[in-house]
Amino acid sequence: SSHFGSRLPKPLLYYGTFRLAAFQPDPLLVQARMQRIAALAVIALGLTTQTLAVLLWREDSKAASLAEDAAKPDDARERQAQAAKNRVKVQADSDAKLRVMIQAQRKAEIEREAGQRAAAAEEATRAKREAEQKLHLQVLADRKAERDVVLMKKREQDAANRVIEKEQEQKEKVKLEAIRKRAERVHADEKRSHMGERLSVSEADTPEELLKKEKKQEKAARQVRYAALGERKQNEQNIRRRKEAVTQLVAEKAGKAKVA
Repeated sequence: SSHFGSRLPKPLLYYGTFRLAAFQPDPLLVQARMQRIAALAVIALGLTTQTLAVLLWREDSKAASLAEDAAKPDDARERQAQAAKNRVKVQADSDAKLRVMIQAQRKAEIEREAGQRAAAAEEATRAKREAEQKLHLQVLADRKAERDVVLMKKREQDAANRVIEKEQEQKEKVKLEAIRKRAERVHADEKRSHMGERLSVSEADTPEELLKKEKKQEKAARQVRYAALGERKQNEQNIRRRKEAVTQLVAEKAGKAKVA
């Protein structure tokens, strides 16, 4: 107690002495309280001292660092600053290169897609043009085939018509020649009959005989005319049959050519 009491401040000692004198408590209790107070004061003082020491050490370290930095040469600080700037610049350059690379890749992709679309459009246009050309050529070929068939039909019809015309002309000539010969024979017969009539009239005894002779001559003339008319009708029928046969043959040939 004497040790702690000697270290207490004088006002506290005086205050304790006054209290003790006034109230006169138990000396042991007073001594224990005083010891606890003294211990708490010592602990508080120690903590305060340690806190102050730590703060002072931090301040001293900061001051020492500042002093060390201040003590460094200017060229070292410049090198550090330049190194920091270089790092920043390198990072910026790297970022810029990365952006440029990304932009280039995107541009290449866009150009590739545009090229693919253009190629697809060109291929579609080319295919459409080829299809149109094939269709046009097919149409021209079909038209040419139709014209060829029509021309062939026309040539065959013309040839058949020429053959028919020649046959008809020949038959007309033959018919005219036959008619001429028949006319000559009829004329000769009539001439002979007239001569006979004159003779018979001169020698006839009755009019009945003259009437019989006249009827006989008329019958012979009618037979000649009927024969010529029947031959003419038969010739016309034959010509019509030939025309129908030629037309049918031309139609069959045209159908075969179109199928081929």
